Amino acid sequence: MEKKFKQHLKLLFIAVVFSLHYQTLFSQICNCSFSGSATWTVSGNSSTNYSVGNNQKLYITSTGNYTGTITLSGSGAVYNLGTFSPSSSSTYTSGTIRNCGTINWNTTPFPDGSSNSIYIYNCENGIINFASGSNVYLQYILKNYGIINVADGHFITYGCLINYATGKIKQSGSARYFDVWGTLTNEGAIEVLGGFGYRNWGCASSSNNTGIITIDKDFFNLGTFYTECTVDIKRDFRNDSYIFGPTTYGRWGQFKVAGYSANYGRFNIRNEYGQLGYLDMCDDDHPPGGW
Repeated sequence: MEKKFKQHLKLLFIAVVFSLHYQTLFSQICNCSFSGSATWTVSGNSSTNYSVGNNQKLYITSTGNYTGTITLSGSGAVYNLGTFSPSSSSTYTSGTIRNCGTINWNTTPFPDGSSNSIYIYNCENGIINFASGSNVYLQYILKNYGIINVADGHFITYGCLINYATGKIKQSGSARYFDVWGTLTNEGAIEVLGGFGYRNWGCASSSNNTGIITIDKDFFNLGTFYTECTVDIKRDFRNDSYIFGPTTYGRWGQFKVAGYSANYGRFNIRNEYGQLGYLDMCDDDHPPGGW
């Protein structure tokens, strides 16, 4: 009995150490603390306009509620622990936005064709809401550990989209689409009520999906798409490029297609060592006999 008790204590100790290590590692990767002092601090209701440029920091505390106009440029940074609801006149050219609270973007914050180099870190407790009709055109890097809601708008990224294991992204517009022109790393959950397109013209050689992707409409691929988890497609599938799965036994990827599937590229391609991956296509026999 004493031996078992000691074993339980040992396992508990290991679990606590691992948890503390994870929290420390996580705090280093995504946190809203910063060294030095803030240029401006918002701790209550504020609609003051700020131009946040090189080496300047706007800090919104957990009690802060910001509704003014922001001009973010250079190495400027916004750290939000409260509520950040900038006006539609705000502009974002470069800099960093780090969120541990709630961000409400009520109009298109990053217009199509705009040139920006914004780093966005949405931390584990962070929520980003894009209002209905606010299309999202991200040019640079978005790292998500929290929740991102896109209400009835297009979500298009030309840069690097990284959705970590704790991250959830939901695009709600059935007539809209989720289009990755850059690269996608997904360890968490992505739910798309419209169509999903992948082009892979961004900052990495291929996608890396180890999470769950659910698509209510069509999926099409024009890039190099890697998955070792399920991509659940409620309508049609089309591949015009490269799709591959893991080569390690016991791991596999899967495409589950309720509609028709068409492959004009290479499905389950060999890696650089000539190994075929473990990749399934379950297409409900559309077309009859599969492809």
